[in-house]
Amino acid sequence: MRTPVGEKIVTLASASSTLQTLFGVHPFRWTKWPLTQGYIPKRRGDLAPGGGTSSVRYKLISAVSAVLQQGQSTLEMCRLQIDVMDLSPEVCDRSAFAIEDFLGTINLVTGQQFGSPVVTPNNFPTFLNNRREFIEPLPSVVCYGISIDLQCWNSTLN
Repeated sequence: MRTPVGEKIVTLASASSTLQTLFGVHPFRWTKWPLTQGYIPKRRGDLAPGGGTSSVRYKLISAVSAVLQQGQSTLEMCRLQIDVMDLSPEVCDRSAFAIEDFLGTINLVTGQQFGSPVVTPNNFPTFLNNRREFIEPLPSVVCYGISIDLQCWNSTLN
């Protein structure tokens, strides 16, 4: 059965101890668009559910696969947007850099990435396209955010 690229990344990220300290364990605060209510604390310094203070929302922008003479290719080029959000701009920046470091170690083309333990591939077919900051007003608080746009290759076989 085919696993969507966003779910693959969330599965791998939830196994990272570095990302667990930033985004919690139960729940691991990476969610599809829009952000789940209550995932961002109401006051700076408070912990969110599961520990940590940062939250992530992600969205698949596009997934393009080529058509070969034999049929549709098993590789697709995906573009994703990952928004890191926190009440503190410093913590938000640290969390975004941790995600960028993590994205540099994953390979969604091979099924070995989902073995135990997670293995680092020889090549890293994940590319950071853009990184920009934003502010999102929430009820009674201002939330800082960093948006990471990335492009990656994904195998539709696993």
